[in-house]
Amino acid sequence: MAAATVVAGLAIAACAPVPLPPVPGPNKPISTTTSIPNERCPLGAPASPYFSFLAVEDGCPVRWNPCRPIPWWFNPTGAVRPLSEIHAAFEQVANASGLTFEYRGATTRRSREWFESWEGYGLVVDFAEIPGSVVGLGGIAWSMDGVQRGMVQLDPTMMTSPNPVEARRQWLDLTLHEIGHAVGLHHVDHRSERMYPMLTDPFHGTFGGGDLQGLRHVGREQGCAGPAAQTSDAPVLRRVVAE
Repeated sequence: MAAATVVAGLAIAACAPVPLPPVPGPNKPISTTTSIPNERCPLGAPASPYFSFLAVEDGCPVRWNPCRPIPWWFNPTGAVRPLSEIHAAFEQVANASGLTFEYRGATTRRSREWFESWEGYGLVVDFAEIPGSVVGLGGIAWSMDGVQRGMVQLDPTMMTSPNPVEARRQWLDLTLHEIGHAVGLHHVDHRSERMYPMLTDPFHGTFGGGDLQGLRHVGREQGCAGPAAQTSDAPVLRRVVAE
């Protein structure tokens, strides 16, 4: 089947915080669902102003199988941030979603090359210059058994704060945003969330409340996606990339 590609925008903006509606907490209801929860995804695929999904099929968010560890590799070529910060971002995603990530070491493969191939299971993270004002890319490639491959690409030429603490938070915000795409989340319109399509000052280095709810809906609480014991790689049917 032909690949499906969705492109959105991620740029940098120095914006003052603006008053926003309260983010729904873990004990507050979210907005009306667009699908009825079912045995494939008991939480459904809710419509919310605070989180959204890259793709929904049969009423369920397209997601990784939380019952199968997700391997990931890092290409250090051109990296301008330490591997420890990438680990820290994956740890935040794992804690919020219940997904299990296994670091498999360095690779020479580029994230986009890996993502567009027809073999393999897991994620590749790298640094590579991206044309225009875009500073990051993230995406998923999936089959009938859930997501098979993901990519995270960070632009090493991104302008950052001269303050080392602020620069670290800025890079973490970008990395969390792109990993969010790589586990199935899409953009939202609220600056309080890391899935907002622009990096905004002040930087946080953590997810927002809506991001955390979105990660629940693509994580372990939805149950296994496909056979839990699956070890082979299923043919990829679709791909989505967000910037």
